[in-house]
Amino acid sequence: MSFDGYRQNQIWKMISIISSIKRESLNNKSPYEVVHFIWGIKLLQAFNIYQIEPDEVKIDISSLKKSK
Repeated sequence: MSFDGYRQNQIWKMISIISSIKRESLNNKSPYEVVHFIWGIKLLQAFNIYQIEPDEVKIDISSLKKSK
């Protein structure tokens, strides 16, 4: 998938959504939670990644329309 045509804030949102999904391979933690535990919030903030609550996580890339 090409990220051409997406604004930076849309890409950060995609990364935040993907990073907020809990994974069995991470003991039912999300990548966000693991990074927060190991390296802290400042690293996540540096990359503009934020946690999205589980009931808010929606994987629907079509809702992020490409910019023209």
